[in-house]
Amino acid sequence: MNTFQAALRIKNVLRSLRWGGTGDPVFGRDSVYVTQGAIRSFLDQLKLGDSAAAFVKIGGGRADPERPDLWTQDLSVFVMVAVPGDQIGERTLLGANRTALTAGGGRGLLEVEPEMLAAVELLNKSGQFSILLRIASRAEPLLDEDSAYHISREYSFEAELTRAYQHMSPRKVAAVDASGTVTISWTAPDIVTDFVAYVVRRTTGTIPAGFVTDGTDIQWTTGVSTTDTPGAGTFTYAVFAAYDDEGGSVEQDHSDYDDATVVVA
Repeated sequence: MNTFQAALRIKNVLRSLRWGGTGDPVFGRDSVYVTQGAIRSFLDQLKLGDSAAAFVKIGGGRADPERPDLWTQDLSVFVMVAVPGDQIGERTLLGANRTALTAGGGRGLLEVEPEMLAAVELLNKSGQFSILLRIASRAEPLLDEDSAYHISREYSFEAELTRAYQHMSPRKVAAVDASGTVTISWTAPDIVTDFVAYVVRRTTGTIPAGFVTDGTDIQWTTGVSTTDTPGAGTFTYAVFAAYDDEGGSVEQDHSDYDDATVVVA
């Protein structure tokens, strides 16, 4: 997995997070980006009391002198939250005015932090690539030292990657409803060496499954499409590709996913 794939994988895992596993999004579908740009310009979109935002940033990289195909990449995740209600900024750290254990509104930075770190740690356990937290900056007001409603912190990681693409993802996932039957289709990965199967997972709402163990499994047999009858509601389908690098091993490595959302009447 190279730097492009790792950055996209981190983004997709973060946007799949839900409070309590089934509640509101921790960051949300439209609050996670890969960028080197002006993060403060996002403040207009981050409404006070809404879910946090995260930005994956790319740092320097180093090749292994003995194996040039291996690459150590510096990455960071910049997290910011906005919580109103006090003049010294305690609520931006500790949160306030939550309505339920699985609610996202009013969460403080120190509540968001363990969710983000646990999600990144899952990438290690999935075996897709190795990533280790190196250092976290001090928590800082996002606008100026007198800003009590917005706070940010940056978390720096070191990832062990390759220089080449690996475990390519399905592309152009589409989900179309026809009288209650949803057809999920996609384009095959560009590189399919050691490809074994596709894995399709359904979640309720607009937040996709982050891993192949999340959501509900949708049976796939062959080709680049399958169908589902989920009932009425809004659903998101994530399609992964499974690879077998060990030549018959029971354990399989999975790609990142592409996803699509559909509303079934």
